[in-house]
Amino acid sequence: MEVAHILTTSQDTAKQVISKLQSGASFAKLAETYSVDNATNTSGGKLPAFDSTDKTLDSTFKTAAYKLKDGQITSTPVKTTGGYEVIKMLDHKSKGSFAANKASLTNTVYGQWERSSTVMHNVTSKVLKQQKVKIKDADLKDALATYQNTSAGSSSSATK
Repeated sequence: MEVAHILTTSQDTAKQVISKLQSGASFAKLAETYSVDNATNTSGGKLPAFDSTDKTLDSTFKTAAYKLKDGQITSTPVKTTGGYEVIKMLDHKSKGSFAANKASLTNTVYGQWERSSTVMHNVTSKVLKQQKVKIKDADLKDALATYQNTSAGSSSSATK
């Protein structure tokens, strides 16, 4: 999802901002004037897109943002670890169907497996065992020992 925010240090300032927004003031101009977030106040308060797994945002912030519809602004200040937030929903993308997200989910899972040395070790061990790989060269005899001594039957379900 994509949101814009105005971060203030006091609840009263956040309430004042909400009041001005309800009177028709520009969110971008108020962000520039009132937001203490120097990374976003000159860009209308716009934050980088995020989802529920994002660890950089306060959970209270994410919860409040998820409740908003496109174009909607929080009606009360949201207390976070950084101060008091006024949040505007810019684009609340729908989750979509499983079929539409299958390729992305598959890539995510395979990417996690690729970064796991345990999973990759188990896959390599299983393939070597299934293919009955034997090394006949005396100098290389132990080159694959760490893979061939692993029980492929105990590999995780991720390799099956």
